[in-house]
Amino acid sequence: MGRYGSKEADQNYRRFIAEWASSSRTATVRPGRQASVTEVVCAYLDWAETNIDHRDYNHAKAAAEFVLDLYARTPVADFGPKSLAAVQRQMEISGRFSRGYVNKLVNHLRTIFRWGVENELVPETVANALKYVQPLRKGRTTAREVEPRQDVTDEVVDRTLPYLLPTVAAMVRVQRGTTMRPNEVCRMKVGEIDTTGEVWIYRPGIHKGAWRGHDRTVALSKPEQERIAPRLAGKGPDDAVFSPKDAVAERKERDAAKRKTKVHPSQVDRAKRHAENPKSRARDHYDSQSYARSIKYAIIRANKLLPESERIPHWTPYQLCHAALQPRRPENRDRTGEKTRRENERTRSVSRATHRTVGSLTDRIDRRQGDDVDELVGTFSTAQRALDAQVMLLTLDVAFVGDFVLFRRQVGLDAQMLAF
Repeated sequence: MGRYGSKEADQNYRRFIAEWASSSRTATVRPGRQASVTEVVCAYLDWAETNIDHRDYNHAKAAAEFVLDLYARTPVADFGPKSLAAVQRQMEISGRFSRGYVNKLVNHLRTIFRWGVENELVPETVANALKYVQPLRKGRTTAREVEPRQDVTDEVVDRTLPYLLPTVAAMVRVQRGTTMRPNEVCRMKVGEIDTTGEVWIYRPGIHKGAWRGHDRTVALSKPEQERIAPRLAGKGPDDAVFSPKDAVAERKERDAAKRKTKVHPSQVDRAKRHAENPKSRARDHYDSQSYARSIKYAIIRANKLLPESERIPHWTPYQLCHAALQPRRPENRDRTGEKTRRENERTRSVSRATHRTVGSLTDRIDRRQGDDVDELVGTFSTAQRALDAQVMLLTLDVAFVGDFVLFRRQVGLDAQMLAF
């Protein structure tokens, strides 16, 4: 560092702290010694635990299991394309993963080594050489193939709903009506819903494109509002709209109604101990896994009661993302060409509010009230959530092109529009 108290020592110390902080506090390698594969992988996992999505972190751990099994003590300078191909082959013959998932894990290993280059643990030539390892090709590997996710029909969903708890059934209906991803409906908070207009607007704080800086807007029409409104009462802005605690209370109420024998004192004591145990308490919100399990267990219970010819096929919330758009497809309309009742209901409830908003904006522009930008931006922002951008350009006879461009930049016309 230098002589104590000198400017040189102070500068070197501050440089060391800055480099240590910027390298995410990873372990360093002593000068003159090469890092091993274990050191690089463990350093990456320590950093990734708090810096990447938890799903990607779990994928990285699965990939690390195979590379450490074969090359734990190998210096990173000796880990080349043949080594990565050997790890890929080991994943393939293990029989645990599909072809696509093996390719994903191999890409995670490449990410680990690129991160090592950034933190000066891996030579750049080593990380660059790994990109030449070919992925597993369809039909040319022993790894199994996964069938593409299929849509779940409305008929199957409607048969499942009576066997779901009211909270989970409401989640399914809201997701089906809005095309939301499972994680978005699970993490829906009271404070993220704008209930001021006729069409409610939900802006998820956590969503798939958040890390890219993208905004996510979901419009909630009358059917969704009717299912959400009763669950907003008495909750704070940070409380989940759909809470597992509500589902637990609903399940206990259902079981109590079916009970034919009296409750014994020992059962009451056991229930108290269970409620006081922190590990047994319900979480504040669902996640995509617990949401899917709730549907899975409901289908299992239903199939035990139904005859074999009427059993419900298994489906997941992810299939609703595809099925929610089915009414727009010609093959899902009836023989008379009419849209389904659900699509008509949602279209009517949204269109009335949309046309009123568009008419208000057109009148303001015609009266040349373009100076009050803030007021017009608020009105335009509401309209753009409910109409497709191209439709708006045809509908609005905008007299001031300059003002229109300004509006587009300020409210984000390219944001995701309402799908109905």
